[in-house]
Amino acid sequence: MMTKSMEVGKRFFGEKVFNTITGYLKKNPEELRQMIRESGAQPTHEGAGTILSGQIASKMDSIAEAWQQKAEKKWTEVNSESKSEKEEARV
Repeated sequence: MMTKSMEVGKRFFGEKVFNTITGYLKKNPEELRQMIRESGAQPTHEGAGTILSGQIASKMDSIAEAWQQKAEKKWTEVNSESKSEKEEARV
């Protein structure tokens, strides 16, 4: 579901930049929370605080955890293939 804040962000940054930023923050939710704490940012509308704790925070943590597992698996696969290719080139 696209919130009002997301719609504004997409218009302000442009779709490609907005998607890159939101994708990064979904993969690194603790960094987003740290930025919010350090900057002293305050929620601007009802429900916005749930990004720090609550339903949205929980969902972001789940997404980040699932991504971490997939990324680690892919990293292992890519590095194994690369290592095998190097070994074959030596032979």
